[in-house]
Amino acid sequence: ALANNGRIGGEITAQGDLRRGSQTQFVYTAPDCVQDGDEVQWFVNGEKIADDVYTQGEPLTLDYTPSVTGQIMLQAKVGGKYTENMLFNVGAPVLTLTSPEVTLTYGDKIPMFYAECNGFVDGECPDCNGYGGQIDCRSFVIDEYGNTIDDTATLAPGKYTLRTNCNCAYMDYEFSQVDGTLTILQRRAKIADIAKQYDGKTCIDVNSLKLTGIANGDDVRLEINEACFADKNTGVHKQITLTGARLVGRDSDKYILDSNAYGQITPRQITLAGLTVADKYYDGTTAAQIEKLGKLQGVVDGDSVAIGSVSANFASAGAGIGKTVRINNVTLVGLDKDNYVFAGANEATADITYR
Repeated sequence: ALANNGRIGGEITAQGDLRRGSQTQFVYTAPDCVQDGDEVQWFVNGEKIADDVYTQGEPLTLDYTPSVTGQIMLQAKVGGKYTENMLFNVGAPVLTLTSPEVTLTYGDKIPMFYAECNGFVDGECPDCNGYGGQIDCRSFVIDEYGNTIDDTATLAPGKYTLRTNCNCAYMDYEFSQVDGTLTILQRRAKIADIAKQYDGKTCIDVNSLKLTGIANGDDVRLEINEACFADKNTGVHKQITLTGARLVGRDSDKYILDSNAYGQITPRQITLAGLTVADKYYDGTTAAQIEKLGKLQGVVDGDSVAIGSVSANFASAGAGIGKTVRINNVTLVGLDKDNYVFAGANEATADITYR
């Protein structure tokens, strides 16, 4: 079991990748001459680093973390005899630069992207003494040909590679890059809320519809066959049903149309024309008697709306000719009354005769 030079035989192997700063297990496969209970000493570059005791039938192991890169000499002393010198190459630790996964919407401001840097050996960092210089882990947008895209302000919707261009000055490290992805989604174009005055119709003029959310002065327009409320009646935040709505224009493929459209129908203003008030003798009050009610103006043909009640008062109680009469407390009745608002009546006059 002794080598020709009088040393003990056997083999020492490293389990896994041997790198500075990473713990590695070394295994010594001992020959048959090694006895149970023999003392074991481990040496690296001639310096003892660990003691152990051999157990028959079990491998001898050493957990060791190299502190330098390059070649190291490892040997074991078993039962007073040394193994052959075993040379191992210690590699540099690996810094892994991982670019991010980012999702943005077309037209959003595109920020700077930075890779996450992992793998520094304990106690070492970009700013520590001995690792001079700054680590620049910025990630750049890469096109399908591997070229950096400098102008990212108007990137079209799609998926782009993010890749770091690390400018590093670390002698004792290797670098591994993991690409990220920039996903740019289509921007949502929305139809602005619209308001129209009640006209007895459910559909609206499609030319009055306007798009919102268009960025960068893009050429995007709305084409639509029909836009209608569910009913003709007044109300707020009423849903509009769109038929044949689509986006057109040079930049339309960068957008997606939000099919939810809303608007309001405001009451229609109507007036009262032809109302007359009867003359009266002075009675010390401003009370006035309506002689002829007149006719509502502005009502949509076919609608059911009429004057329900109305009152009138002279501006003052004193006698006079052609005195102003105010029309008050007008109420509307009929199935369509809620679609209208009374805006006023013609100015009425009447006489109050001295008694």
